[in-house]
Amino acid sequence: MVKKTVTGSKSNTKAIVEDVINTLTGALVNLKKDLGDKKFEKRIRKAAKLITDGLKPAKSQATKTKKTPVKKAPVKKAPVKKATVKE
Repeated sequence: MVKKTVTGSKSNTKAIVEDVINTLTGALVNLKKDLGDKKFEKRIRKAAKLITDGLKPAKSQATKTKKTPVKKAPVKKAPVKKATVKE
């Protein structure tokens, strides 16, 4: 399999799938010899799609907004009246 370089036009999910394919291909060299090139490539592609299914691209840090806590106005309480002692 020929390694492809990731370009700007390729989506993140496709780039991730290609990375998984390259990793699996390198790890399973012995299986490639047993199955043959065509069957091996087909099975590796299916496995990569299943592994990366459901992954969402990570949001960049610039788009995240930090929530500032809302400050509530302090509640003024009535002063406590002291009990006076009559003599």
